[in-house]
Amino acid sequence: MAQGNSKILLDAFSRLPEADRRTLSEELARTGCEGQRYRTDGLADTRGPAILIYYGPGFLQKAGLLDPLGAMQVLAELFRQARALWPLKTTLSGVSVTVRIDALKAETVQTCRHPPSNEVWVLEKVSERSASVSCVPLARVREKSRSHGDH
Repeated sequence: MAQGNSKILLDAFSRLPEADRRTLSEELARTGCEGQRYRTDGLADTRGPAILIYYGPGFLQKAGLLDPLGAMQVLAELFRQARALWPLKTTLSGVSVTVRIDALKAETVQTCRHPPSNEVWVLEKVSERSASVSCVPLARVREKSRSHGDH
């Protein structure tokens, strides 16, 4: 998944908190092809959709070089947030969705965790089968929240 620093990432994977390790293992085992499973994978849950983190390998290659553990934790959180947008359903076992992380692919783990002042990272659904991460002004998020009646 991340050319050149595979050993570093594999070592860091073993140090991940159990919840992050489980999230990555389960989400990366979902193929998006109905009835398809990896031979060595123990995931019995065949619900979908599968989530493709577009530019995930590039993010791991760059951010993972400086902070492999942190990069995988960010990736696990991306999967969790995407899963909140697309809950697991039996009827979606043969479906894939794409989460574009163009805005994150060149960032460090530190910047992912602490965006610029008065900005936040947002994962926004842009269609039935895609979402995108962007860094937006906090004021925009507050305005959108108010316009939807949330307080």
